Amino acid sequence: MITIAELADLLLASQEGLDRLKYTTLMYTLQRYHAAPKILTEQATKELPGTDIRRNVLGEDNGSARATAMYDDDVLAVVDGLHEVVVQWKKVTANFSFDQGEIDHNTDPVRILDLYKIRREQGQAALVKYLEAKFWADPPGDTDTLTPFGIFYWIVSKITGASATTGAGEFGGITPSGHANPSGGLTHAQWRNWTHSWTTFGEDDLIKKWARMHRKTNFIAPRPTQENYTEARDQQVYYTDEYTLEAAEKRARQQNDNHGPDLGMYFDEVIFKRHPVRWVPALDTKTNQQIVAVDWSTIEWCVKPGGFLVEGKPQPVANKHTVLAVFIDGEGNLVCRDRRQNGILIGPAI
Repeated sequence: MITIAELADLLLASQEGLDRLKYTTLMYTLQRYHAAPKILTEQATKELPGTDIRRNVLGEDNGSARATAMYDDDVLAVVDGLHEVVVQWKKVTANFSFDQGEIDHNTDPVRILDLYKIRREQGQAALVKYLEAKFWADPPGDTDTLTPFGIFYWIVSKITGASATTGAGEFGGITPSGHANPSGGLTHAQWRNWTHSWTTFGEDDLIKKWARMHRKTNFIAPRPTQENYTEARDQQVYYTDEYTLEAAEKRARQQNDNHGPDLGMYFDEVIFKRHPVRWVPALDTKTNQQIVAVDWSTIEWCVKPGGFLVEGKPQPVANKHTVLAVFIDGEGNLVCRDRRQNGILIGPAI
């Protein structure tokens, strides 16, 4: 009989054999996972030291430009235009475990590794589903010190007031619901996302406002070396609920008479200004239809150095001497570096 200590050594040394067992997984309840695959990659994370997450924003120039004449005295200008966005670290964890009795019934090392593979994928799936849900959830609120931020902490809707409903729209996304201060604690006239609302899916309503949001959030710096902006905007994606997407697909078919025999023309292929429009199942549960413009070049999942979803070694569990557990731990939070590049349109009630 393999002991619990021997099992720990076996699992730690033999993880390369985890592809033996084949099975169908039904664990994922959403048809699309857009956020978790992006923030759960090392390329999409940003390692930062410190007791909290701090990102600098340069908000003002020094105002030194002026017309001048020969022999004019110089006028020097020094302006401290740096502002800080401050976000707290949030810890996330998932785990999977084994009991000695399960090992006794699977004495073949290959079957033990198959069991390990299943439990490991269950733990990873739990973490993926948790982060995806929190990414699209309403802001956690000031009193919640545990839950990581999602996209609606940074992209804030405004559905009241003339500028948000009947006017031209505005950079009016300031303070997320449940919070006393603007996102990241920064109060600045430029630290806001675009927001507007629509009533009908028509040329003079949603289409016009969608185009305006696209235009207003497209900041192209006159100095192309600045890393925050790319003219191609290849990382901007529009996310929406199924009701809005179906209306967009219908309108796309109406605009194109050359359908051919394909009854599913434009299904999941709608674009707006060459940017993809994606269905987010989590948005189907919101109160209103919405289109969320996310520029992924401005979104980061910040982590502590060495704190990117570390999978620990199998270890005994306190007060359960026959149980081994493996923990997947991470410490980070979602941060937006430029809210102006993002926006939201709120539609009719679902």
